[in-house]
Amino acid sequence: MDINKINQVRSSWEKTEDANNEGLDKHPKGIIRYDNLLYGTNTKYNLLDVYRPTKDMNKTIPLIINIHGGACIYSCKEHYQYYCMKFAQKGFAVVNFDYRLAPEYPYPSAWDDIMTVIRWCILHHQQYGFDLSRVFIIGDSSGATLAEQLLVLYSNPEFARKCNFKLSGINILGGIWHSGVYFPKDTTGLIDDLMSTYYLPDVMKLHEPLMNAYKYITNDLPPVFITSANQDWMLGQNQKMNQLLNKRHVKHEYKEYGDKDHQLPHDFQIFTFKQQVSQDCIQTAIKFLKNLLQ
Repeated sequence: MDINKINQVRSSWEKTEDANNEGLDKHPKGIIRYDNLLYGTNTKYNLLDVYRPTKDMNKTIPLIINIHGGACIYSCKEHYQYYCMKFAQKGFAVVNFDYRLAPEYPYPSAWDDIMTVIRWCILHHQQYGFDLSRVFIIGDSSGATLAEQLLVLYSNPEFARKCNFKLSGINILGGIWHSGVYFPKDTTGLIDDLMSTYYLPDVMKLHEPLMNAYKYITNDLPPVFITSANQDWMLGQNQKMNQLLNKRHVKHEYKEYGDKDHQLPHDFQIFTFKQQVSQDCIQTAIKFLKNLLQ
């Protein structure tokens, strides 16, 4: 896709998110935050925030790593800070990070940055009170795609060997996937054009297994909560993933939001953050994670 068209998409999405987040409190009561911590070598993109409740500051608590969406060409941790702090208010430590974006940084840049974030969490877990035995990976849209890939790699040794993947030092208990893309050959139109700026066709011929992570899902996949909406571009993808997880006997929950009187868009969980339905979805996701801790 032409860079001018990409910048138009970025500008449009940014206006939506800025309007959605206008007036929200960056420092809600009961939350301590550590901002713009450098986790890699790129001083523009390799930055992360940590949010955790001020209560029980001397205790280690479950860790959430949030992977933002934006088709791997857009967005930043600032747009997700309010969403992530909702989880921190309920007793989680949350790492909310930026990663390098396409087309300037195509595959595997975002993937490499995710792994660097995980290594950073392991290195700094004592400083920030991360319980590495209770880790959750959450993401929306393209972030959900990346989260799916990570959880399949984590849970399937055969798939990990195919992708030359090694991960140690954390125990992933589960995940949340909002409005993800899991079947790349089924995408069309804008989404396909945007994704192809990160997953360059020539490069991905060499990395075909990762692009089809769904083929390697087993019932060892950590439990996941999947959400979509009635006007979500990716509704069919999420319905299909629900069917696949049922077939593979994977523990999960699936929920579609919206009805004939409430038309909800792709990524409504983020784009309509102030609406009650978005808050309800987040609270349901938190409950799902809490149940996995029991």
